[in-house]
Amino acid sequence: MAIFIEGGRTTTGDLMRPRSGCALIAQQTQLPVVPACITVIGNPKHIFAKRVIHYGKPLTAQELGLTVDGGRRELKDASNKIMGEIKKFREQDLREYRNS
Repeated sequence: MAIFIEGGRTTTGDLMRPRSGCALIAQQTQLPVVPACITVIGNPKHIFAKRVIHYGKPLTAQELGLTVDGGRRELKDASNKIMGEIKKFREQDLREYRNS
C-alpha cells in the first residue's frame, strides 16, 4: 500500500507537513514503513519532465519509536522521522540529477 505522508500530492513539488496516518497504520500493524520520494527534475507542470523515485530502507516500528498503545506525540515523532528520510532523498536526488 502506498500512502503520501503529506496527505496528498503537491502541485508545486515542495514538501508539505507530514500527517500522522502512515505512522498510525505502522503503529497499529507493527509493520515497517518504506520511505519513498518522488522528485521531479525540471518543470513539474511539464508532462514529460523527468521523475526520480527513491526508496529507502524499511523502518521498523521500533526504529520509529512506535508502540501499540502510544499516543499522538509518538505518532508525530514517527511521522517526522519518516519525513526526515524523505527530505534526505529529495536533497540527494536534486544534487545528483540537476548537475547531470
